[in-house]
Amino acid sequence: MWLFCEYKYALLIIVALAFKQILCVCEESHIVICDDITDIKDNETAPWLHVQIGSLEKRAEPLKHVLKTGILYTLSRTRFLTIINQIGLISRLYGHRHLRYLNLYGNNISEISDYMFTRIYLLKEVYLKNNNIQHLGREIFQNRTLSVVDLSRNRIQTITTCFYKSKIKWLLLNHNKINFIGFEPFPPNLEQLELNDNLLESIEDEHFRNLRRLKELYLENNRLTTVPNIVDLKKIQFLHFAYNNIQEVHFRFDQLPKLEFLDLGFNSIHNVTTDVFTAAKSAPIVVLSFNKLTNMVFEHPEKKTDLVLYGNPWICDCWFQIENITSKYHHQQTCDLKLFDKGEIPLCIHAGPCSGTLVVSRSDIDNYLDVVSDCQNDAKRCNFRL
Repeated sequence: MWLFCEYKYALLIIVALAFKQILCVCEESHIVICDDITDIKDNETAPWLHVQIGSLEKRAEPLKHVLKTGILYTLSRTRFLTIINQIGLISRLYGHRHLRYLNLYGNNISEISDYMFTRIYLLKEVYLKNNNIQHLGREIFQNRTLSVVDLSRNRIQTITTCFYKSKIKWLLLNHNKINFIGFEPFPPNLEQLELNDNLLESIEDEHFRNLRRLKELYLENNRLTTVPNIVDLKKIQFLHFAYNNIQEVHFRFDQLPKLEFLDLGFNSIHNVTTDVFTAAKSAPIVVLSFNKLTNMVFEHPEKKTDLVLYGNPWICDCWFQIENITSKYHHQQTCDLKLFDKGEIPLCIHAGPCSGTLVVSRSDIDNYLDVVSDCQNDAKRCNFRL
């Protein structure tokens, strides 16, 4: 009997040791989730490579924890660190040689101090989304290895020196309150810059002058009234200016040799000539949907354009002339033709012959746009073509 028990006990030890070994492997290869920052002090954290502290469901009350160097030392081998709904302050961080990805979400960090992340030497990506950040200090992101920074959904108002000396390639500043940008504030290595859903009323020449590697620029849903001078962006491929208050387009996009896509939809553009979009060989797709265009001038119809024109209050007689030109010279984008063929919104306004002196009343245009807006919300109710 005793021998049987000893054998049984030995078997349990073997099973326990095997389980412990498997557990250690899991700790090294899978995420470790902790409820609170204080849990870090009570555990052996050496093998933890992926750590999440906090959750979306549970918020620390109040958010008083401080993220400081001591915590990073405790997580000395951690490469992926996520902290959710926990901290109210970040102290100066330095000395961590393994951390690659830092994600702070849903915290209450009002300020990021000067040089904050410069001494986390191998940091590649920083996500600071939805943290109530209002102020950014100087030269926060100097790291040579840092390529992605997301500061979206905060309360940032100004951009001045926070990105100096950084090597960031992808920068997200969407859904803030940015209304002021300093002189060449963005890192010259940038390839993608996102400034959607802010309060920018204008972009000056010096704001983007140094961004000669930029490929994608997002400025949707701001307060722009004109297209900025972006002639220095020689490598730009994608431009997004939708949902602003742009009324006229004078900038010549044929100065941007790499441009593939330009979105000017949902603005207030009422006058434009296709010459600003044309190119000798391949032209970009240009979205002009849902503006206030009643006519369009093709000064050189033989030059290539690729247009999306759906949802504008065209004068009917003018539109028939435009259709003849776009059909003959293949100016209209394929998806645009499919949208028109669906017949889900009114096509044009009957306002007499198309002439240089013809003016459509503002009330007619507004009425048209109201109908179009209703049809967008309920396409089945507006299945017609004038």
